[in-house]
Parts: sequence; structure tokens; C-alpha cells
Amino acid sequence: MNKNRNKKSVSNEEISKDIACTLDIIQDGIKKHNEQIRLNPKSEKAYTQRTYAFMRLADVYISTANQKMADESLKFALDDCYKLLQLSGEDFNIHVNIGLIKEKMSNIKIDKDDIESACLLLTEAIDHHSKAIQLEDEMASLYYIRGNVRQSLAYLKRKLGEIKSAEKMTESGIKDYDIAIKLDDINAYASRAAARVLLALYKKKHDKSYDAISLLEQAVADYDRAIDYEVNKPKLFYLRAEARAMLAELHHKDSRMTDLNDLIDAAVADYRQELKDDPHFFYAFIGIASVLYLSADVEFFQGNLTEAKDIIKEAEESCKQALKITPKSVSAYYESAYLSFLSAAIAEKEEDIPASCKLLKATIAHWDKAIKLDPDSSNLKDRRNSAQTALNELSGEVPEPESVSAGPASADNTLSKSKPKSRSRSYNVDKIRKSLVKEDSKIIH
Repeated sequence: MNKNRNKKSVSNEEISKDIACTLDIIQDGIKKHNEQIRLNPKSEKAYTQRTYAFMRLADVYISTANQKMADESLKFALDDCYKLLQLSGEDFNIHVNIGLIKEKMSNIKIDKDDIESACLLLTEAIDHHSKAIQLEDEMASLYYIRGNVRQSLAYLKRKLGEIKSAEKMTESGIKDYDIAIKLDDINAYASRAAARVLLALYKKKHDKSYDAISLLEQAVADYDRAIDYEVNKPKLFYLRAEARAMLAELHHKDSRMTDLNDLIDAAVADYRQELKDDPHFFYAFIGIASVLYLSADVEFFQGNLTEAKDIIKEAEESCKQALKITPKSVSAYYESAYLSFLSAAIAEKEEDIPASCKLLKATIAHWDKAIKLDPDSSNLKDRRNSAQTALNELSGEVPEPESVSAGPASADNTLSKSKPKSRSRSYNVDKIRKSLVKEDSKIIH
């Protein structure tokens, strides 16, 4: 595309007919706007329409992975926005569009792994959204959009290791959602929930003493409202299930058993509701396996071995379904390994040492498959080594075939001592983050 803004740089042979047709329509429109501006250089309407045309053109190029042409189209759109500011003065619509354009440009930088440039563009986008709010401070969607951009910037700050800055940005975004909700933007409930979940997750990661339960409970309440209002956002039941699963894990870790079973049941129900809409949703199956592990673990430590085994079977079936969908999944083997280890502990408790050893070998096999997929993970290797150590210790207790019967069970079983009472599940942060649906394709008129 040259400065005359009417050159086609992508041949129709390189892209699908539908996209080629869309490009032709948009570029023909740009030609008409060029002529309108030539005849009337101060036509605000023509500049505005050409701005939207270039933004739509950029979206088409982004969909075809043509980042160079997308970036160029966005720069032309930005030029038109600045020209409009000169012609019409301060206008909240123009500042919103500049913010949206800079956000799109930041996504292109992210695709090129230029995180620092992306952060700068997002910071500039926030500044323009703030100017829009100064001009129109009673419009809920403006706070909602700025909140989303702040969450995107917080994510990148975390990637750069700027943890404190990321937390402050997330908290600022939550405040934006608070105002949007007060101004009756129901879409902000789901976004505020996701932001609270991410904040709880990262605060807990960097401060082991931090009590994330309150934040997660608030997130669940927000998802409740979003679902009640039938907010049109994807995977709301899954996202609420994830928040409940995190709560359940924290209750389990801190031995807060009062609400644990209710949380687990509610999380499983949400995961299954999501599977009704999408029967092949991999992460729902992983989530079910994970929370059922917690339930089985509680039954095990309470001495309800039959109940624990029944729950494990259900969880293992969920892992099998996940592996059918995504055969090369570290998460599925991770959950399978923990379930096998717990089954081994149950077998030892029941004095069936040969079965326990067999299950420990299955545990090691699961860790081996996970390590094959992620060979650089020291975490996986450490867990595999723990299982191997447990097997080595327990295998010395295997009776000879002719004397299978064993004496009374020891109060301190080998696996009961070595099995962690809780483990940190690797939550799908990207899925939660992307639920902060950006309105970058919605142009305010």
C-alpha cells in the first residue's frame, strides 16, 4: 500500500476468495474516501469513515497473518485519527479509536516477541482511553475497555518480571470494572472475575502467606452474576469451575474441610455443564480429574477407601477422555500420575503391596510420558524421582508368592508418608486471561 492508499499489495491468488472479496470491497471504499478528502480536505466524515475502513482492513490482514500490511493499515488509521483531532478538537470517540488502534499494534509486537514495545503501545492506549473518560465520564463501556487494556498490560508486565507493577495494573483494571458495573455494564462482571482469579493466582505464587480465598470467592460471585445475566461470553461455566477448583485446592491445602466437598461438587457440575456445550473441551476433562483427585484424597485420609477408589475411577476416565482429545498432553499425564499414586497409597493401606508396587510403576510411566513431552521440566523429574524412591522403599516389603498374607497394617504406611497432601495444579492462565474479551473490534460511533 503506498501513500495514496489504494495499492493492493496482496494478490488474490495468495488468499481465499472470500478474503480477497472483502479486501476488494474495503479498498474500493478507501478509494472513495480518498476522493472525498481530495475534494474536501476538511471533511470530518470522510476521515472518520476512512479510519474505520483502515481498521477493518487491518483486521483482514491480521486474519491472514500479514502483519506488515496490518501494521501499515493501522498506521494510516492512526494518521487519520490525529487529523480528526486537528479538525474537530477533543472528541472521546477519536481517543477511543486511537486506544483501540494502539492495542491492535501492540498485538502485532507481541507476535514478534517485542514485549517492551507492546507495553509502550498499551500504556499509550490507556492514556487515550483515560482522555476519553475525561470527556465522557458516565459511559460504562469506556471504563470496561480501559480495564481490559490494563489487564493486557498487566499480563505483559508479568512476562517481563515486573510483578509489583503488574499487580497494581490488575488492581487498577478491577477498579475500572467496578465503575463499569455501577454504570450498569453487565459484561464487566465476567472480566472482573477473571482479573480477580489471575490476581489471586499470581499473588499466591509470589507470596506463599497470601490468603487468596477472599479474592476467589469474589470471583465466583462475579461469575454467578455474569451467568445469571446471561452475558454473551464464552466458557463462563468453565471459568467459574476453575475459580471454584482453585478455592477447593486452597481449602484442601489448609485443611479447611467444611466447604470443600460443596466446592468440589459445584466445580464438577460447572465443568460438566461446559461439556454439554462443547463435548470435546479438553480443559474441562482435566479440571474434573483435578478436583476429583482432591475429593478422593480427602476420603483416603478419612479412611473411606472404597469411596476414594470410586472417585479415582471417575477421575481416571476423565483423564482418558482428555488424552483422546489431546494425546500429547502433559496436564493429562500429570493428573494421571497423581491418581495412580493415590491408588498405590490405597492399595498399601489395604495391605496389597504387590498391587501398590504395580500402581507405582504406572505412576512412573505417566511421569515418563509427561517428561518426554516436556524434557526441561525439573518439577516433573522431581515428582518422577519421588515415585521411584517410594517404589524402591516399598518393593522391599513385597512378600514371596507363597506367603502373600501380611501382618497388621503399619500406622505409618510408606506412601502415606511420602504422598503430598496437596499439589499445585498448573491452571490454564492463558484461557482465563483470554476470557477478558477485548472490544478492540467494536468501534464506538
